[in-house]
Parts: sequence; structure tokens; C-alpha cells
Amino acid sequence: MKLAVALMTSVAVSLLSATASLAQNPHAGHGAHGAGAGQQTPMGDMDNMMSMMRQMTAMMERMRTASPAERERMMGAMTGPGHQGHGQTSAAAPPSTRAFEEANAKMHREMAIAFTGNADVDFVRGMIPHHQGAIDMARVVLQFGTNEQTKKWANEIIAAQEREIAEMREWLRTNAPQ
Repeated sequence: MKLAVALMTSVAVSLLSATASLAQNPHAGHGAHGAGAGQQTPMGDMDNMMSMMRQMTAMMERMRTASPAERERMMGAMTGPGHQGHGQTSAAAPPSTRAFEEANAKMHREMAIAFTGNADVDFVRGMIPHHQGAIDMARVVLQFGTNEQTKKWANEIIAAQEREIAEMREWLRTNAPQ
């Protein structure tokens, strides 16, 4: 939990710094508007910062209501490999372990969607990266595995999940236009 607080504090400091920068130059990041044209705030423009703040609020609420084990998993996904040693596999780990952990971390990062309040849309938006994670893990088996049955399952999973992802993306285009 200390890591979560430190991570959120760091992001908050970055947001405050970016906001202060905008206060000094309100045209930063908005094209050629005289002096300061072309300058960017540290995290982009105000719209990007507001979007990040909304995502952080949703993430913090999920963390607040999560079990301790789920919080730990979420923190590992947020920090990813190379950050404070969480979620980092030893360089001595087999390549397949590193590949599985990378696929798992990517899947969990991408599943951390900003919820809309529409259960159908949120389910489909979360399931696409979940299915992609299954595909990525199946590809690890195809690359490193030696058992014919696991390779058979991996190929079946790839075919089924790719088909379902295509169906879900089409459903989103029809039912949740951007």
C-alpha cells in the first residue's frame, strides 16, 4: 500500500507541476499562439491531464474496494517490470517465464479501463485485453513449449480468442460508438 501512495503522490506532483506550467503559459501545447508557441506542458495539454485524473480516480476507487491480494496484483500491474522490484522477473528466469510475466502485466494494464457505468460496454472493453492476454500466453507456449497437447490448446485458443475479439470490436462499433 505504501507503494500505491508513493506512486499516486508522484503522479499528483507531476499533475500539479503541469498545472503550474499552464498557469504561467496558458497557451502551452495549443499550437502557435505567439510567445511560448510549441511549448508542451510536462504531461501534454490540460485535456490529457484531466483524462489522466479521471482514470486515476477510477483506479483509486477500485483499489479502495479491492481485497489485499487484489491490491497487490493491481500494484504489480501498475508498476510493471523494473519499478521498485515489483513485477520484475530475475534475469536468470527462463525466457518463457519472462514472456509469460510480460504478457500478464500487459493484459492487466490494458484491462484497467475507465468504466462508463454501462455494464455491457465495460464488460466488452475489459474482455478484449483479457482475450488478447490469452492469445499472448498461447504464443509463449508455441514459442517455448514442447508438449503437443499444450501446443494444440494454444492454437485453438488463438483461433477462438481472435474470432471473439473481432466480434467484440464490431459489437463496440455498433453499440458504443466513440
